[in-house]
Amino acid sequence: MAHTLEQLARAESDLTHFELALRYELEALQILRTTSGIAPLNVANEMSSIAGTYWELNQLDKAEFYDKAALAISTRLERRHGQESMNTLNDLALTYDREGKFLEEKRILTEILAVEQKSLRPDHPQLSYTWVNLAWNSYALGQFQTAEDQMRTALNIRLQAYKPDHWLVASTRMFLSQFLMARDKTSEALTQAREAKQVDLKLYGLAHKETAQAQDALGMALLASGNVAGALAELESALHSNLLLYKPSHPAVTMSRLDLAEADYAFGNLGKAREQIELVFSETRSNPTGSNPLVTLRARLALARISAAQHDFSAAENAARQALAISQQLLPSGHPFIGNAQAALGWTYLLEGRPADAEAPLKKALEIAAKSTEPTRQKPRRQVVKYPPFLTR
Repeated sequence: MAHTLEQLARAESDLTHFELALRYELEALQILRTTSGIAPLNVANEMSSIAGTYWELNQLDKAEFYDKAALAISTRLERRHGQESMNTLNDLALTYDREGKFLEEKRILTEILAVEQKSLRPDHPQLSYTWVNLAWNSYALGQFQTAEDQMRTALNIRLQAYKPDHWLVASTRMFLSQFLMARDKTSEALTQAREAKQVDLKLYGLAHKETAQAQDALGMALLASGNVAGALAELESALHSNLLLYKPSHPAVTMSRLDLAEADYAFGNLGKAREQIELVFSETRSNPTGSNPLVTLRARLALARISAAQHDFSAAENAARQALAISQQLLPSGHPFIGNAQAALGWTYLLEGRPADAEAPLKKALEIAAKSTEPTRQKPRRQVVKYPPFLTR
């Protein structure tokens, strides 16, 4: 009975029916807990699956709880670095990522990489998953050059292990394109994003989550290159697909709205841009655990810029102050995103005719920019999902 429920849960999850999948998983867990003779490791595996579904639903406190419970069982039954424990460690790292606990995430990912490097050859495909996750973690911590290098390492491994039109190669190209945009390498970003979209369209068609992500990445690369009309077309199509695939509060929809708002702003559609940002706030409030803190930071910065352009200086100042508070609480001092928030606040004061108030935040933004070797343009934060054969998240 438990096995049948698990199969039903997997099928519903593949269809993005996560609430129904969760119901089946919780029923299966109850059976596994009460049936005599069932190995406790099966309970740990089911807890890990439940954590993954809560992760998809963005209920991160529950995802972290079940990840830690699964890790405790698997560690007790085998060892810290047994296969099941390693799987759960990875899952917990992904949960920390979405919660904005980037230092905790880095600690776990570094541990996983060290174990894998001792047991696997340097070009083993399994290593590429950890390199991808480490790259996103480095990006979140403001280490953009390191992030690009790590993603290139993952891409090189996958190009050796798979054909060029493999979905893993396409997804890595898509991720790399976003890092390249963050470092103003627009031409290569366009190339990588176009190749990713071409493969995803061939493999999945238009209305698929992988294609939508590739369209999103291509749209942002087109926007960075100055092709605003092309960017709008790609980003509107990506949002349409994500709304068909997910609930409005899902992170994929949130990211699509933020990207589209950026393109609308560049095109001069200030009303449409602000509408997308307001929808982000409204939709994420419907989720009890909210959104990734870096996503909230980006939304606040976007609202500050759009409101200032609309001469709604009160809203712009409030959004900029909230963005600064989030960035200072979440990130290490000197992080480029803190500089972005300081610059947004200073620029709002200037537009409002308050140059004396603008001086301090603008000076701090310049100080951060002078100490950093990285561009300070903030790009979207993407979630990375690890898909070795034995993982479900």
